[in-house]
Amino acid sequence: MAARMDFEVIGESDDNLEIAEERRQAERHAPRKRRKQNSEQAQQGNKNKQRKLQRVKRSTSARQRAQHKEQQDTSDAAETHSSSSQRRWEDTPEDAPIVRAGGVGYCERTATPILYTSGQSNPRSKVVEEDVRFDLLDSVYAFADGYQIARDEKQRQRKQGVYRDGLTYGEVAPSSFATVLNWIRPVAGEHFVDLGSGTGKAVLTAAILHPFGAAIGVEIQQALHDVALQARSQLCQQLGPSLRTAAANVRFVCDDALASKWFKDADIVFCTTTCFTPEMLSQLQNGVRHLRIGARVAVTTRGLDSSSLQLVQQALLPYGKGKLHFFVYVKIQST
Repeated sequence: MAARMDFEVIGESDDNLEIAEERRQAERHAPRKRRKQNSEQAQQGNKNKQRKLQRVKRSTSARQRAQHKEQQDTSDAAETHSSSSQRRWEDTPEDAPIVRAGGVGYCERTATPILYTSGQSNPRSKVVEEDVRFDLLDSVYAFADGYQIARDEKQRQRKQGVYRDGLTYGEVAPSSFATVLNWIRPVAGEHFVDLGSGTGKAVLTAAILHPFGAAIGVEIQQALHDVALQARSQLCQQLGPSLRTAAANVRFVCDDALASKWFKDADIVFCTTTCFTPEMLSQLQNGVRHLRIGARVAVTTRGLDSSSLQLVQQALLPYGKGKLHFFVYVKIQST
């Protein structure tokens, strides 16, 4: 009887041993299975990361191509302006008459300014590049942040209950405005008017690039007008005698530009119309009717609708903190 009990116990132990062995086998293979699962998950994660990286690369590449194209377009526009100016200079005969005005030489045939320092006998021996003049303008405006001044002025006015629609500050890039002026082709002695001149950057750019008889900026915001006056004063000091006459022809007026008689003596008019209300745009077009035939008008973003104007050129150019479409018109008939 005891032997049979031992047999039964032994048989039960064998079953337990089998179960235990199966468990040991399962436990031994479990890490391998987990490692395999972890490896598969890691591989899938890597594939997802690679796909995401490829999407980012494609997106980045597209942005870079777009930025490169924009830079190339801007560069081409600048090169076109530069080569055009150079052609005008190279095509000028050596005996072309040079008018000397306050230290600035102007070729009457091409209306191209020839800048030289006092004591130079030959104006053609020293031509100051446009980028040097632009650097000069940047240094003149280093003392003021026009955008911040405009924001502060608007907040101050709103606290006083003064709200002016359509007035949004922006700064024209001197290099872009040089391109616009190249489209316009100013003639020596003409009058340039900037409606809503802000800190006067466009006015001073025009004055140092072309021999205008007068360069006038009209600005309604007193704080911006004060900056323009200070910039003009600093420009006169930095120019010295060679270009003081050009800067002296600059005049800034603090007034409502569209309500003034800006069209009376204007030959070239510039106005940033991007944020104009329909009423303001109508006021501008009413003033355009009084311009002489042959006068040129440059505006931004919104083209002018008038049978008396002919579109000369339009393009997207850098403007302050972004880009704007510029339109240049010439008046071809009275209305």
